[in-house]
Amino acid sequence: MREPETTATKKFSLPVALLSLGTSYTATSTRTTSTPTDANTANDSATKTCTATTPLIIHCN
Repeated sequence: MREPETTATKKFSLPVALLSLGTSYTATSTRTTSTPTDANTANDSATKTCTATTPLIIHCN
């Protein structure tokens, strides 16, 4: 039987000053535990790089 797909949403904040515009920030998330246990632990981490173009607009890829 296939487990239903689930998602998790996390929010974080980062102070962005005018002098830091154009600076890249890297955020990494790693799952450390789950129930039931994960049979494929190779895909338990994800990284995104974000760049602030204005204090209100931040692009991530």
